[in-house]
Amino acid sequence: MSAQNNFPLNRASNQGTTVSDIRRKALERAFRNRYLPPSVPVLATQAIGYGASGTKYVFNVYPLYTKFYDVGGVYAFTRQYVDRNGYVWYQPLYIGETQSLLRRVTIRHEQWGCAVNNGVNTICTFGEYYAYRRGLFERDLLLNYRTTCNKQIQ
Repeated sequence: MSAQNNFPLNRASNQGTTVSDIRRKALERAFRNRYLPPSVPVLATQAIGYGASGTKYVFNVYPLYTKFYDVGGVYAFTRQYVDRNGYVWYQPLYIGETQSLLRRVTIRHEQWGCAVNNGVNTICTFGEYYAYRRGLFERDLLLNYRTTCNKQIQ
């Protein structure tokens, strides 16, 4: 399978959803609750990444500076953008794995500067308890996606 550059919006749960639909629904929710968060981008809740093996990985999407729980998982610093058809895409800039998202996914990360220079605006994660599986998932994703900030696996 050739290397790709983007995670698509999870079409299984958001079939045909565009950014304007997502924003409209978020604004309706905000006004219904009488709360409008200050300048927080409206995000899809999930993105799908595929490994070189064809395995599908479902990531949860978070805004920058989210404080995560102390759990193991695979994460990606991503740049969210919208194509001309209105679909949301996530370009992975860095993919990694950790035993603690709380301690690892912070602005002290050694590749944070590279990610910021390349336009990071979201973080995608999924939890995995077992370290050997996290390593396999990370490698599988890195073999399929060209990331700007990872040292590429050959």
